Amino acid sequence: MVNQEIAKKTILEAARTLIKKFGWKKLTVAMLLAEANVSDSAFKTCFDDLDELKMAYIQSQDFWFKQLGKLSKPEFNINSSKEVKEFVRSLMVERVNFIFESEEWRDILQEQLRTNDPLFSIVDETREKALSMLLNIVNPFFPNSDCGIGVAMAILFGSIDYFSLPGAPHSILGFDPDSQTPEHRQQLIKTIDLVIEGAFSQSPELVN
Repeated sequence: MVNQEIAKKTILEAARTLIKKFGWKKLTVAMLLAEANVSDSAFKTCFDDLDELKMAYIQSQDFWFKQLGKLSKPEFNINSSKEVKEFVRSLMVERVNFIFESEEWRDILQEQLRTNDPLFSIVDETREKALSMLLNIVNPFFPNSDCGIGVAMAILFGSIDYFSLPGAPHSILGFDPDSQTPEHRQQLIKTIDLVIEGAFSQSPELVN
């Protein structure tokens, strides 16, 4: 089991290197075996085929996939509606920072947009699962609120990824679409603050 985990990690690292060099379409099992210096039988103990390897690679880089375990834990130290609001805000900001700092994830998102390959549907599925789990945490604290909070969170979940990419339609947010600067990041965070504040501010649970 330990050797299999080591082999899997080595192959995923080889995938990262090769995808960066040659792109997704040119990636082959033979290239992976050579780059990772593993046998075909070792590869097959970890992955059924190339598509399964690609999906595993996507998940290894996915912020929301990494958050699923945390969101499923019942021992969240959240005890009030105000803490929920702060938690949602911190999670969204963490997401923005992750995208700005992870070239690998930006490459995955851009490939998804370029190809519309069904393989990348796992990105949307994982995001939707994370949103559902987060709403399960949020909703009990806001039993008297309308759907505004859920809508705001759905908008943030669905848009942060793409507004964080170079070349996205950033002009509506007021910055250069060809740059990915600290100002760009701060503008996105300000937009997150506005959306969250607008959604939570009218909730009876937070009105003084």
